[in-house]
Amino acid sequence: MAVAREGHPHLPPGREPGPQSRRTSTGRTLGGCAAPAFVVAGVVGAAMVAGFGVLLGSLPGGPPSWPFFIGAAAVLAFFWLFARTMWRGARPRYAAGLELQVERQELRRGDRVAAIASGEGELEVGLVCTQSFDVWRRISDSSPSRVTNSASVWQQWVPAPHAALGQRIELALPPDGPYSYEGDCVSFGWAVVVRRVGEKRIAEPVPLWVAP
Repeated sequence: MAVAREGHPHLPPGREPGPQSRRTSTGRTLGGCAAPAFVVAGVVGAAMVAGFGVLLGSLPGGPPSWPFFIGAAAVLAFFWLFARTMWRGARPRYAAGLELQVERQELRRGDRVAAIASGEGELEVGLVCTQSFDVWRRISDSSPSRVTNSASVWQQWVPAPHAALGQRIELALPPDGPYSYEGDCVSFGWAVVVRRVGEKRIAEPVPLWVAP
């Protein structure tokens, strides 16, 4: 079972997020809150288009109403698709039916991480370090906007062929690798993850805090 800090799933409990992580979390929260508003806007917009079509169709010599119904369906589909995209961006989708536990979430570089993976299928457990970094991006003719990108900078995968019984796996943190850091423009986060072999989607990660 993943044990993470509420609102910041890349951090274990007791660890405070840095300025960059707080900005990213705020963006995800706003995106998730805005999704229902787009659903409502789609319903209202579709009703207005359909109602306008019915009104015109009721006039003598007015146009048929069915093109307006098609337009209303298109408006509804557009707003719902946009809301679904925002909702998924705010809430990552994880693989179902997999479970992962770690014995310790506070470690130092060079330590070994003990994890227990369980689930159906051929699994592999990974130890991953992700770097988050800010870049300036210009949108149209407006002033540059700072956005946060992320990339995996270190990873190690170990097969877990007997995970259906709950297999214990040990992974080694590199002694000269990155350590956990919460900065304003750059951050490094560690996590233990599990996935089915051949699939990219992982179960909910278990975050680690790696000291120098």
